[in-house]
Amino acid sequence: MYILLTAVLCIALCFGVIYPLWFFSTSQPHLYTVLVLVASVLFFCIIIIRKFVHTYRNISTSDGRKRLILRVIIRLGIFIVILSSILLVISSVFTERRLAALLFLIAGAAVSTVLSRIRKRLADV
Repeated sequence: MYILLTAVLCIALCFGVIYPLWFFSTSQPHLYTVLVLVASVLFFCIIIIRKFVHTYRNISTSDGRKRLILRVIIRLGIFIVILSSILLVISSVFTERRLAALLFLIAGAAVSTVLSRIRKRLADV
């Protein structure tokens, strides 16, 4: 009896959550895509900020805190360079500019490699 009641409750809850999302995504796909992307970016930003604050609080020296801030800035730079180069490569391929896509790929790899080496040197000091 409890298994049947649990199954009915799960089906009802799933229908109550999934159906509105499905209806929203099929009736307004552009708005749904924007909202899902914004929610994902906010989720990742919250995770990154919480990790940074937790690490920042555990470092006792000001020199260590300065290095941590520099490392975080460089990591964000690496992330932005990689993400922008991927977007530029995809955009260039879709517009049939393959040479530009290759140049964006090489430039993104070179800049992210340089930033990674700078980050490693900061970690060694």
